[in-house]
Amino acid sequence: MKPVNWSAVSAIAHTVTALATIGAFIFAGVQIYEFREEAKIQNLREQVDKFEGSRFTEIRKSLATERTDTKQQRLKRLDPSDPPLELYDELNFCEDLGLLTRRGALDLHDVWSEFSYWLFPVYTDARPVIDSDIKDSPATFVDCTWLVDKMRPIEAKEDAGALDHPSENDIYEFYAGEFTVEPGQPVQKGKHITKSGQQ
Repeated sequence: MKPVNWSAVSAIAHTVTALATIGAFIFAGVQIYEFREEAKIQNLREQVDKFEGSRFTEIRKSLATERTDTKQQRLKRLDPSDPPLELYDELNFCEDLGLLTRRGALDLHDVWSEFSYWLFPVYTDARPVIDSDIKDSPATFVDCTWLVDKMRPIEAKEDAGALDHPSENDIYEFYAGEFTVEPGQPVQKGKHITKSGQQ
């Protein structure tokens, strides 16, 4: 019998141990990744539920009333120094989405998929208010602005930029569609507003 080469046995044992350790790290990494992805989906569901809930639905309808002249079928003039309070409610929701996305709690593409049809027209309509407030407080709605800027390339790639720079008529048509939203009723994304207000 040949003598046992204990150094070779030891090397093999170390290799097996190292491979097992690497495998455990990979498995743990996969589990952590899956947990984070599930958490993002849960966070998104919570934001969608809030957005489609009764309180926010009423805010959306109220802002639509404040911003539209239905007789003339156009937007009302917006005074940046005295905007509807509901506009701030919607911008604050955008700010929350931006912060959660920036921190990694929400997936950017998912946020675009769920909220871009609403966010682009509201943000464009609110831009004079944001610009006015920035003069007094440069940090005003920084996360909301960051989110919109990050969503623009996705909109350009996925939907040929159909919504990222809506016209006044597009924004009016969007708000006109907000009159029909009901709590818990999902919006037909992509049907709510399109270029030139075509439904």
